[in-house]
Amino acid sequence: MYNLDEKDLVKLFEERFSNEFDIHKEFTDDSRKNRIDFILQHKKYDLLIGVECKHTYTKRGTEVGKIVQQAIRYSVAKFMGKRIPVFLFPPISKEIFVTPLKTVELNDQISIYVDRHHNDSAYHHTFNGFLGAFNVGEIIPKKDGSIFMFSNDIIYNSYKDPKYAGYFNQHKYHNLLKKINSFELNDHFSRH
Repeated sequence: MYNLDEKDLVKLFEERFSNEFDIHKEFTDDSRKNRIDFILQHKKYDLLIGVECKHTYTKRGTEVGKIVQQAIRYSVAKFMGKRIPVFLFPPISKEIFVTPLKTVELNDQISIYVDRHHNDSAYHHTFNGFLGAFNVGEIIPKKDGSIFMFSNDIIYNSYKDPKYAGYFNQHKYHNLLKKINSFELNDHFSRH
């Protein structure tokens, strides 16, 4: 997935989620200033989210920062009269940002960092919590589905996992809606 260009990434996303969601492509916000890649409306649940697809694997820190800024901007915009949760796809936490558990020295010139969350079954990651503080979540692909994570909380998963009751955590989603509706950029970036 990480070697796809953005056009193919968008196509993959549509194929992956079209059975569960009505997908609205390149959706413009109410102010007509922002255009997000997707608005997803779940076919069964009262679940509405925005998704920005960006190929980040080969990007440098400044470029990744601009993608996060863009997602933050979308998170305070109104789509269809309301703010909605915004998720990045693919995720940047595990693929871009490492939180080292240990360093393995291979020789005098090469070191490998082992991430604290190196186990693929780990649902959370330090950087996902970091993104959540800025009003942004991630969609994390797994072998048998995908997980919609926001501040290390699973909001929705596209497969049944016995650890979590059902596909959609309505309580966490409604708490998330309260959080994004109270989020103001000025509050988070003002001097204290």
